[in-house]
Amino acid sequence: MDFPSVNVCLLVGRVEEDPQIRHLQDGKMKAEIRLLTQRQWGDRVFDERHSICVWGNRAGELGSVTKGAILQVTGDIRHRSYENKDGVRVYKTELNSRDLTVLSFGPQHKQPAAPDDGEDLPF
Repeated sequence: MDFPSVNVCLLVGRVEEDPQIRHLQDGKMKAEIRLLTQRQWGDRVFDERHSICVWGNRAGELGSVTKGAILQVTGDIRHRSYENKDGVRVYKTELNSRDLTVLSFGPQHKQPAAPDDGEDLPF
């Protein structure tokens, strides 16, 4: 590398749809998330949509995240291309997640039931 450089991105936004979690042929797990952020300029608000990739065990942990959740994601920006099933070259820009924090679960999220210890509380 000829010069020092940094590729770090921090996003805080709302999940647009439930994450797509896949098990790949090599045994790895991958989750894809669509994240919506907003920026304001004067009295106008602009929506920005981002593609987020989460790999490994962290991808599997996203099963409880649903549409509407608020996430903080840190990672690096990557550009890639591939040919789709119709033979058309598709170009994609993604945030490759290194760290992800759920700040608020989505409205569809259901908290796990508390274990029943058999005791009735008087209140």
